[in-house]
Amino acid sequence: MKKYRFIIFLLFSIIAADPLCAEETISMVTTDFCPYVCISEKEDGRNGFVLDIFRYIFEKKGYAVKFEIQPWTRALKTYNDKGPFDGILAATKIHPINKEIAVFPETEICRYTHKFYALKDSPLVGKWKYTGVESLKNIQLGAIKDWSYSSAEVTKYVNDGGSHVNPMYGSDLVSRNMGMLLKKHTELYVENEFMVSYFLYKEKKAGNKKMENIVPADSVPIDEGAENSYPVFYKDKNGEKYAKIFTEGMKELRTSKLDSIMAGYGLEDWRK
Repeated sequence: MKKYRFIIFLLFSIIAADPLCAEETISMVTTDFCPYVCISEKEDGRNGFVLDIFRYIFEKKGYAVKFEIQPWTRALKTYNDKGPFDGILAATKIHPINKEIAVFPETEICRYTHKFYALKDSPLVGKWKYTGVESLKNIQLGAIKDWSYSSAEVTKYVNDGGSHVNPMYGSDLVSRNMGMLLKKHTELYVENEFMVSYFLYKEKKAGNKKMENIVPADSVPIDEGAENSYPVFYKDKNGEKYAKIFTEGMKELRTSKLDSIMAGYGLEDWRK
């Protein structure tokens, strides 16, 4: 009888010590930024490819994964105040993250790139190139109010406003800006490349042929540190462990399931 009690005790000890048997929870704060992070009820069950990637990597290691969506400014403050989470998704190295408490993995979870979009028959297509904000001065530009772009000078130009800038705020911003472009109320629309690709993917599936008239006119320059975005953990024992798990998991995912995750949003691996 004593022998069986010892075996039962030993099994419980193994279960308690092994996260594959007794799930350990990792929780992250993030923001609604579809297709990176989506509110699934609004997107036919899609959670966003960043959440899909993160969940796949950590659930494979036996973790229960939880996310809380907050406005981005609040999410950054929550992280910097060392709130009740294990990290934040997904921040670049130029975001206002307190680097003294932060651990970045070696590998990014996504990239933020931006482009200028125009109508296919616009005289700007094939002729106009972005050479600095002076090249935007006489162009009616669609944009999003208080947005950050991969170029600080473009961000400043948009947020400073002016008679040629038409920044929107509120909801359905990509759809509304596309509508402005189609109606020729604007000549260019500057936006995150994956957000536009995902929007056009959904519109194409819905049979909206008007969106076939939207094409890229040029790319927004990328400032150093503004492109790659990471899950950022805390500089402690757990944070170092999570960063290592993510880095190794991302390498494995890129050889297996990443393409299928991205395809679910009409996208491709950003490194291709």
